[in-house]
Amino acid sequence: HVMRISRFRATNIGRIESMDVEIPAAGGVVLGCNMSGKTTMLEAVEAALEARGVGKDDRHKLLKRGTEKGEIILDLDGIDGAVTVRRHLSTKNSSVTVKDANGGEPASGPQTWLKDHVLGGLPIHPMRFFKADLAEQKRMILEARPLVVDRALEQRFFPGLKDGLVDRSGHGLVAVERYH
Repeated sequence: HVMRISRFRATNIGRIESMDVEIPAAGGVVLGCNMSGKTTMLEAVEAALEARGVGKDDRHKLLKRGTEKGEIILDLDGIDGAVTVRRHLSTKNSSVTVKDANGGEPASGPQTWLKDHVLGGLPIHPMRFFKADLAEQKRMILEARPLVVDRALEQRFFPGLKDGLVDRSGHGLVAVERYH
C-alpha cells in the first residue's frame, strides 16, 4: 500500500498560520529560511499520520502560539484510491478522520487504518529518518535490511580473497567496509 501526499494543508500549526501546498507526483523539496516552518511541516505530517505530538501534554507545542485550535489536512493518493486525513487539534483535545473520495470512513478506525495502510509496511520510518543525523540514518538503513556475509558470498564477490574477511561480525556491508 504505497501512498503519497498529494496536498498538504495546515492552519495554526507551529509557525504556520495558513498553508496549502499541492505536491506534484514526482515529489517535491521543502526550502526556506531558518525558522520559516520547514520542520513544522514535517512535524505536522507526523502528527496527522501517527498522532505524534498530539497528546494532552504536547498539543500546545504543536499549535501556533496564542491559538486554541489548529488543523492539518493531508490528501493521500495510492493504488487503492485517494483519502483525506484530517487531524483537528485544540488545547482540549485531538481527533483524526480518514475519508475516501466518497466520504466513507475505514471500518477499522482512522488510526488503525493509517498504521496498516500508510506506515505499517515501511522498513524505515520516514519522519524519524529525515530528522536523524547521518550516523543514525546509516544505522536505520542497515537495520532495515540485514545482510550476513558468509564464506560463499565472500568467494562470489571477492574471488581473490584467499583467507576470507578477517571480521564478519555485524552487518555484511560493515564487514565489507572494514575490508576496504
